This record gives sequence, C-alpha cells and structure tokens, in this order.
Amino acid sequence: MKRVVVVVISVFSIIVLIKSCQIWTSSNALKVNKEISRLDSNTYSKSFPADYLNLFLDKKNIVIDSSLISKHRSPVTEFHTEKYYIQVYRIPSSAKFSTKSNIIYKTNNTSEMSRNTYYVDATTISQFKVKYKLDSTQPISSLYFSLFGSQTQLIRTNDSIAYYFSNFSNFSIRFKEGNVIDIYGKVGNKNREIPIEIMFLKRKECIYFILLANRNFSLHLEHNALFDLITK
Repeated sequence: MKRVVVVVISVFSIIVLIKSCQIWTSSNALKVNKEISRLDSNTYSKSFPADYLNLFLDKKNIVIDSSLISKHRSPVTEFHTEKYYIQVYRIPSSAKFSTKSNIIYKTNNTSEMSRNTYYVDATTISQFKVKYKLDSTQPISSLYFSLFGSQTQLIRTNDSIAYYFSNFSNFSIRFKEGNVIDIYGKVGNKNREIPIEIMFLKRKECIYFILLANRNFSLHLEHNALFDLITK
C-alpha cells in the first residue's frame, strides 16, 4: 500500500513539475515577444514604397489607405480602388526563387495562429485580419502556403506568378517548413467566408504578397480581378 502511495505522489509531482515548466516557458516567451514589439516600434503612416504602387498599371485609380511601418520588416500597405480593398507586402527572396517550384501549396488545410509568438495586425478593416509575425525576414528560398475555404483554387502559376482564389476562412504562410506561421489571415466571423484573391508576384529578388477583396464583402468577386489590375 505504501509503495502505491509513493508511486502516486511521484507521478503527481512529475505532472506538477511539467506544468510549471510549461507555464514558465510560455510566460517568458510572451515577455520576450512583448520586448521585441517594444523595440520594433510599429507605426501607421500614409507613406509607402514606390514599388508597391508600380505593381499596378492603372495607378491613378489606386488610393493609399495606410502603411504599417516596421524596423524589421517591409511595410504592409493597404490600398483601395472604387471596388476593391488591396493589401501589399514585400518579401525578400533568393534570386533563383520560382513561384512555380518554390511555393508549396496546400488547399483546404485549415490552420491556427502559432502560440507564444507575437504578431502585429496590419489590417484596418474588421471583416478579416492579416497578422504578421514580429521578426526580421531574411531572403527566403521556399514558401509554405495554406488556404482554407470553399471554392479554393489555384488560378494560374508560372515562374513569376502564383495566383489563387478562395471564399476563405483562414490562410497561413510559413517561410520554412515546420516553423511557426509568419503571416496569418482569418475572417472576423468564424461562420462567414469572404471571397479573396491572393497573388505571389516575383519581381527581381522580391516576392510581393498581394491580397484583394471587394470593399463590399458580401458581393461576388469578379474572376481575375487582381490579375487585371496587374496586367491590363
């Protein structure tokens, strides 16, 4: 009987110790992330990189809303046209990066934002949020993209464009396999889907992440809406 009691007490002590370590690790990770956030000093601005606007052919109809400026990342800029909401972010890449062969795409694979990782919300609208991991980004050689929602499809892909549509619920982007999520998007209402187009566009040694949605989110999104803004 005494041996059983000792075993039970020992097991209980081990469980308590493990839980204490987990709480300590989580608490310290959050403290580190908050300190990184303080040092990063994210600010909103009306300025934006000229190369963002140069992605679009009809520049006169593209209006700047705001840019999230970071010390460690490229700006995340929100634009709009009369019909569309647009978000643009530049990711440094290796010179040999191909949007056809170096983007590993998973369709209808739901994802959750990584825990114990600090993200900054770069979206000023409420219908959905796109959050960016607070960290410096080195030139990437691969990109792991997951997009979850109804009617999700890869519209086209080649060495310079990877182009997707979805009535999306969430998406995630990782720059290394198995790492925490670098960019995470999710609708504000878990019971709702919002039609969006996402494009990864290669220009020199950069990949531009471009997201487009209707400003009226309840409307049907025209086919190739983003592609037409880039190529027509």
